[in-house]
Amino acid sequence: MAVLRAYLGPTYWSGGSFRPYGPLIHFGVHSNPWQTSKVTWTARFFVGFNVGGQPKYTMDDLIALVSRSHAPPDATYIAQHGVFTSPTTREVVQEEGAQVIIILGSAGATPVRVSTFEKKMGELAETICRAMQQEVVIVEIQRNGVVKQSLWVTQ
Repeated sequence: MAVLRAYLGPTYWSGGSFRPYGPLIHFGVHSNPWQTSKVTWTARFFVGFNVGGQPKYTMDDLIALVSRSHAPPDATYIAQHGVFTSPTTREVVQEEGAQVIIILGSAGATPVRVSTFEKKMGELAETICRAMQQEVVIVEIQRNGVVKQSLWVTQ
């Protein structure tokens, strides 16, 4: 049984939150980097699907965008639906959304520096923010499930 060293549960930030529900969706390379490495670096993205208060995007849109992304070519991805409450409006407006977890590092992979991974994940957040017309995309960079850095990317 695989053990993923990343936190995927509910999260809260000033004025907003994300509460996951439903099954985990695996895509990209289906390696088990968390079984082959003592240190697992992940990027956890939080994305809402509304634009202007109306539903516009879906999980399929987000997965397609991430699949064409700046992520390392040997990355493994996990996505999950959830309810996203935007931190920018300070209003309690809940919307459908998702979290996407990009897992760095797998056996036999070309090593990627953590600083390069962080930079590429920031670029991916900018891409998601623009392409999906989001007010904000939040990214947590985690080391073995502990948040080491949070990025808030806005348009």
